[in-house]
This record gives sequence, C-alpha cells and structure tokens, in this order.
Amino acid sequence: MLTKSKISWVGECEYRLTQIWANRKAERKNNRKQITISITRIAGNSYEYSCSCNDAKNTSFKGVVVKLGD
Repeated sequence: MLTKSKISWVGECEYRLTQIWANRKAERKNNRKQITISITRIAGNSYEYSCSCNDAKNTSFKGVVVKLGD
C-alpha cells in the first residue's frame, strides 16, 4: 500500500499528518484524516514517538523512527 501525507508542525516536538492520497480504494476513506504525533525522546539518529488517532476506538501507537542514510 502507498499513501501520501501532508506534514504540519504544531510545535517543536509535535506534528500532524494528513493523508492526501492512497493507491488502494479501501484506504482512500482515510483521505483528509489527521494523526497528531508527539516526539517523546530523541537519541542520535532516532526518535521515539506516540500518537493518537481520532477514530471510534481512540487508537494510540508508540514507536521508533530511525534515520538510515543521508
């Protein structure tokens, strides 16, 4: 699955992703939906984050993003 999202920085350690395109028809229902992501810790070439989805289940996620190359 491929998606395209717009990123808007809300604060120094918080940004909002808005899905603007998806290649699968089933995922296009998420176009214009927003996810707010908070960076909770930065270490070297990675950061930890948490986010909450505005869905019926109030789903939340935590994870790590690692920069692989320049």
